[in-house]
Amino acid sequence: MKILLFLVSMTGWPILPAETFVDISPGTIPLVLSAPHGGVEKPAGVPDRTSGVLVRDTNTRELALELAAEIEKETGGIPFVITNRMHRIKMDPNRPVEEATQGGVFAAMVYRTYHHALAEACQQALNIGGGDALLIDL
Repeated sequence: MKILLFLVSMTGWPILPAETFVDISPGTIPLVLSAPHGGVEKPAGVPDRTSGVLVRDTNTRELALELAAEIEKETGGIPFVITNRMHRIKMDPNRPVEEATQGGVFAAMVYRTYHHALAEACQQALNIGGGDALLIDL
């Protein structure tokens, strides 16, 4: 274990798994809320992106969670919610992976984790909706 921690510290990768940076809330209705740009986490071992949009969309994560709570309160149904915790300066989920991560290996792992979670939520929403679902990207 000490060797693994040493290697992690030598590579500059965060010790946390990629899944730590993606929040997944399962739903019961054919609605998916995604908030890809509201993250605030800036792991030191992940290189900063140097081009593209580098600032976060303030409070979109909170908006997604509040909207989900309000929908549940009003309808009794729970939307799927997928949010990214990593700051946009490290990774931008709404860009092709090369642009989104600009060579950051760990950022690419978080990128794939986010997109896998979003695809799974959309598939489950489609199953619930009999082939129809709505994705709202905040």
